[in-house]
Amino acid sequence: MSLESARALAYGMVIGGSLGAWVARRTELQGVASRAQGVVPTFEEFDILLPTEPQRASWNNNSLVTGWLFHGDLPKLHKAAASAQLFVDGTSRDIAASIAAAYLVALALNGVRDHEYARHVVEYTDGLSASLDAAFYRLGHSLAWSDEAGAMAHVWRDGGDECLVVLACYCLMRFPTDFVAAVHRAVSFGGQGARLGYLVGGMMGAKLGLAGLPKAWRERCDNSAHFDAIVRSMAGMKG
Repeated sequence: MSLESARALAYGMVIGGSLGAWVARRTELQGVASRAQGVVPTFEEFDILLPTEPQRASWNNNSLVTGWLFHGDLPKLHKAAASAQLFVDGTSRDIAASIAAAYLVALALNGVRDHEYARHVVEYTDGLSASLDAAFYRLGHSLAWSDEAGAMAHVWRDGGDECLVVLACYCLMRFPTDFVAAVHRAVSFGGQGARLGYLVGGMMGAKLGLAGLPKAWRERCDNSAHFDAIVRSMAGMKG
């Protein structure tokens, strides 16, 4: 467990969340009829969208940080992630989503092959949520679809936080070595893009490390109070 991996996770969360928030605002301003489709930025736009001062996320990052902190102790991770509650209503479905999100970070850090992520998460959550299992089933038969937006809409069919985490897994598995493409796909998912960008950015940061994140984007985070707070908090946990 290194502070370099903490920084990569934090960079990813802040970059993905900030870009997702920008796309969500533009979707709202343009009055897109189907917010599930959203406004998809071109890659040329995408490279200049990250604010100089990335915004502070309004949702909890505890599950992703828990995945980083306990990726070497999976039984402890399971218990801690259930308590961390990335999604705070406290139902069994929310707890399943939180555990799945933390475990995806652990899988990324532990070097598990990306095409095995879905199977591992289903086994690890062990029937805690039938809805989560069903969303992963839909992921399994839509991952290879050429229509990425259609595949994501299919996974999202039941909605809710469990499906959001499965969509994050879709982005990781679809673009396992390309941070920009994974985050681009995540933030383009309409009204959920900011939250999904945060999840995918953090998970891809954990998976690829600092070298896999665009240097120019990392530099825009370096003076961010939000980024600094996340890293200092993780350093304190490690100590």
